[in-house]
Amino acid sequence: MKVFYLLSIVCLVRAGPVDFVHVNKNEVMNTASPRFFENVIEELLESVREIILNGNEDIPVLDPFVIDHLDLDDETIPLPGARVTINDGTVKNLGTFIIDHLRTTTVVLVTVIELEVHIPVIEVTADEYDLFLPVMDLTIFGKGDFNIQLVEPRVDINLRYAVLSGVSADVKVSLGSFEPQINGLFYDQAASDFVNLVLKLLVEDLLVEYEDDINTFLSDLVGEILADVLPGLIPYRGIINNLGLNTYAVNYEK
Repeated sequence: MKVFYLLSIVCLVRAGPVDFVHVNKNEVMNTASPRFFENVIEELLESVREIILNGNEDIPVLDPFVIDHLDLDDETIPLPGARVTINDGTVKNLGTFIIDHLRTTTVVLVTVIELEVHIPVIEVTADEYDLFLPVMDLTIFGKGDFNIQLVEPRVDINLRYAVLSGVSADVKVSLGSFEPQINGLFYDQAASDFVNLVLKLLVEDLLVEYEDDINTFLSDLVGEILADVLPGLIPYRGIINNLGLNTYAVNYEK
């Protein structure tokens, strides 16, 4: 599931180009228009939201994302004899993200973009699951339904684009709380309630413990993706031409 989310984000960035051909040069270069880049980024994010909610030719609707049936076995899960089946699963609210902070600063050939986004709650549900997981000396099994809520997942991004040195990204992610309600574990509700409590504390602790590793991985991933995308959003053509350098840039209207 984590892999799917990551691939979905990558596809959205790569498959959702924005046309910046018709941009007024005076508006871009005029220092009286400090919100130019913010408006561009807001429009780009809204186009991403549109794809999440309605899909396009390449990407299916992601909110809600429906999983009619999913079968995983020990060829996918690295545990001998493991089996997980999910029926009528749904992931909701990916398109409800809120922009908390957006600011861009440009000095000569360097642009810094600060972006903070959060989703109030992501809800993952299934009408039926069936699992059998032999983990060391313990076998985890059960059958029932589940509702898992990721409360206030947040992403803070600081991007720095310099014409001469490229793109660097600093990404930080956090989660307000993890609220699992998995019914039918060990075919006993009392056992399910205990596991839900342990799982909640475990996931939240792991996110804190591996926070630096997660942030480093995402920073590298975002930097790699935006190295292809960001140069086309930053209008340096006039400045670059004066310096005799080559780079991607916006084609201005006269």
